[in-house]
Amino acid sequence: METRKTTLDERVEIIKDCIEHDFNYNLIAKKYFVSYSQVRRWTLKYKENGIVGLEDR
Repeated sequence: METRKTTLDERVEIIKDCIEHDFNYNLIAKKYFVSYSQVRRWTLKYKENGIVGLEDR
């Protein structure tokens, strides 16, 4: 899958949607056109560090 740039606001929206759908990474990845692994990584970072974990470095 080709990567695309996302904003912090988009990542927060994706993670909240993922949480609402019981961490169905595959569904969310397809819905937002990002990779499964990226959704999973963002979710884990969010759970560990909150929104700060989703910021670009």
